[in-house]
Amino acid sequence: MSIRLIDLRLGGVLDETDLNALMAACDDYREATTQLLLQSLWHSWHSRLRMRSRIRALRTQVEALHQRQQAAMTLLTSPEHTRAIEQILAVGPGEA
Repeated sequence: MSIRLIDLRLGGVLDETDLNALMAACDDYREATTQLLLQSLWHSWHSRLRMRSRIRALRTQVEALHQRQQAAMTLLTSPEHTRAIEQILAVGPGEA
């Protein structure tokens, strides 16, 4: 939810589709890492065999998430968004 709040605070600079995709990717990654941790804690001797393939899959997800985050940062640092953010910050959050 913090990604959406930050975007709203900055005036909604991210496209709704991109914002939802980025939030979904973050949620999926968080859920997958939590499941992996719980699985390793509760079934440590069973999970060792499956752990390596799960970790490889998580690394792939991390790379995809990182690329989405980089794309969002590229979008946010583009000149038109930088000017919009500067204007919002100059005016104040509730006055725009």
